[in-house]
Amino acid sequence: MAMFTGVKTTYRTLGYDHKVVRKRPSTHKSAKKLFGVLSWAQEAGLKTGIVTTTRLTHATPAALYAHAANRDWECDAFVNREKVHSAESIPGPDEFADIARQMVESAPANNTDVILGGGLLSFKAVANSSSSSKWVCQRSDGRDLIKEWTEKKKAKKGQFVSDLQGLKAAKVNKPKSLLGVFSETHLPYEYERPSSVPSLSDMTETAIELLHMDDPGFFLMVEGGRIDHAHHKAQGKIALDETLALDQAVQKALDTLEKLNIKDETLVIVTADHGHTMTLPGYPDRGADINGFLGNNEIDGKLETPMVYANGPGGKSTHQLKDGQCSRVDLGARNIKDMKYVFPAPVPRYEESHGSEDVGLWASGPLSFLFHRTHEQSYVGHVLAFSLCIGHYKDHHWCVKGQTSPLSDRSDNVVVPVITALTIIGIVALVLIVIWKKTRKTPYGRSRSQDPETMT
Repeated sequence: MAMFTGVKTTYRTLGYDHKVVRKRPSTHKSAKKLFGVLSWAQEAGLKTGIVTTTRLTHATPAALYAHAANRDWECDAFVNREKVHSAESIPGPDEFADIARQMVESAPANNTDVILGGGLLSFKAVANSSSSSKWVCQRSDGRDLIKEWTEKKKAKKGQFVSDLQGLKAAKVNKPKSLLGVFSETHLPYEYERPSSVPSLSDMTETAIELLHMDDPGFFLMVEGGRIDHAHHKAQGKIALDETLALDQAVQKALDTLEKLNIKDETLVIVTADHGHTMTLPGYPDRGADINGFLGNNEIDGKLETPMVYANGPGGKSTHQLKDGQCSRVDLGARNIKDMKYVFPAPVPRYEESHGSEDVGLWASGPLSFLFHRTHEQSYVGHVLAFSLCIGHYKDHHWCVKGQTSPLSDRSDNVVVPVITALTIIGIVALVLIVIWKKTRKTPYGRSRSQDPETMT
């Protein structure tokens, strides 16, 4: 929430300030409803988009549009489940809309031009569903929200797609609104993705091209969210493979911007909302396989791996108790070539946890100098708003005509932004693209894309 609104919120809640209490919806009465960059961009007349490899109702995409005392309320079934366990009465469907409903029924999500990702089960029941995970919310009220979205968007040339072929057709048809849902839950990991499911790069390219069609400027959030899921399972090989898929999506975004002749006017930011406990200890030889073995440990003589986690499911499988003594198992007997190999950890946990370290942020293009040291995550939200001249900064003197600023003569030179969000090592990442007209001049006589000075 902080990265998109500039406001820190309560753990595992969405769209309210700190006064809302998790799983206690009544507290929203004393809490302030938060809106962020997606709403502000739409108010400014910009196009907007969401792309993710997770469910569209999952935490990161939902943080852009939803309001809920629990991020898990992705569909009606999980809200109803909570009624059984909560001491507080959970609002009924007429009082509270689950996250999937909010995406279809309410602004800003229902005004978003391009939405691509997974999570079909949150929007409609699927007979003989292949998903049995306890984390997957399966709609139980009989509603088909995909059909409802399609009916609402029919007059505005909206299009729903469910596979790569449909996505490619959308690039040709150029619908005014595009909703793509490509799996029952999260999209498959890249290494096992079937040819019918688009890659993160496919979705990113299509989104940028469609959003740029009429050239009003746009905001696009792109998430490589499955990096996080692989880390939680201590499946380091998959996590790194998903990171490579994100890297390819970033490159595809840059290539697409180049093709559209807007790369030089675009601010690109890549970051994450948190890290993980994965680390690379030891002294591997140059050229050593990061996914292989490091060699024999000097204490117990058993093999080590160059990639380990501080905690996680590998903790239990890495150690054995024999005759009252705890020792490491012989990793050499494990199939480390398996993509699903669970890497070792000293502390056992059902799932590996997030890490507490600062995460990296990389930015290039106009206004990239605004990221120059260690920042609070809420600072990202303020940079988004400021760079787009939206939200709290829409009346800033840099953005208002008639005042001395690099953004004067706004009526002649409309600010044209793109914001694209992706994910890196940590988890959810963010690419931000902001396009500015080259005619905007700074006090130094240069366009903002050329201005090397930092803001004081």
